Amino acid sequence: DDLLPTTMDKEFGEEVRSILSARGARIITGDTVAEITGSAKTTGVRLAGGASVEADVVIVSVGYRPNLELARKMGLDVHPRFGIKANEFMRTSAPGVFAVGDVAAKHHFLTGDFSPLMLASTAMAQGRLVGTNLYDVKVLKGFGGVLGTFSTKIGDTAFASTGLTEKQAKALGIEYVVGEFETMDKHPGKLPGSHKQKVKLLFSRCNHVLIGAQIRGGVSVGEMINMLALLVQTHTTDMNMNTMQIGTHPLLTASPIVYPVINATVNAILKWYKS
Repeated sequence: DDLLPTTMDKEFGEEVRSILSARGARIITGDTVAEITGSAKTTGVRLAGGASVEADVVIVSVGYRPNLELARKMGLDVHPRFGIKANEFMRTSAPGVFAVGDVAAKHHFLTGDFSPLMLASTAMAQGRLVGTNLYDVKVLKGFGGVLGTFSTKIGDTAFASTGLTEKQAKALGIEYVVGEFETMDKHPGKLPGSHKQKVKLLFSRCNHVLIGAQIRGGVSVGEMINMLALLVQTHTTDMNMNTMQIGTHPLLTASPIVYPVINATVNAILKWYKS
């Protein structure tokens, strides 16, 4: 019943619901489409629960899967659901053959499990790795897995995430501590174009490493999540983030006194010691 359930926790999904509802969208969850009605043209859909919804256009999202026909003809090792199997340097089971992007099977950076994520940014990271090794720039570090770094904009509000959500961490049995902070993304907050910005961070309880982040705010969210993705990828701890040196400017960022990434980190650190 949640919105953005695979990328954001419930509280962010509820904010998305509120924004869409305020713009006149009717949101139906917990039901499925039984039939698209109309003959010469679409007139609506009939839901499995019995209700009908009028519609001029129906957009169907049915998911995706890699096309493995060529890979199978070549005799490559494949996973029937996730794609062509490749090692951390994107080498397949055939000498001199690499697989990158949507067709390649991927593992999650934090869990090691197969991941269905198909993102252009992931394909580019894999492509750069293969390209540099092909052209005499030998890269020793392989592709460690996908983080699922995500961003979108709904109305005037941006949402973004990377790594694990609380729901995912709980399902995996990972113990964690949450740090949260909300402030304005410019200082003072009455400056034109200012937007409330909320940061939520998840740290592993066993080693204090950042394992997930979610943000809601203005356009700066898009680049802030990229920074946080790097911090997850480099196994950065809360104490390292607490002493992170940043650049701030009234027209560009939150105040250095209430910079949300650092203050959310401090919020998590305080929870460690209070518990």
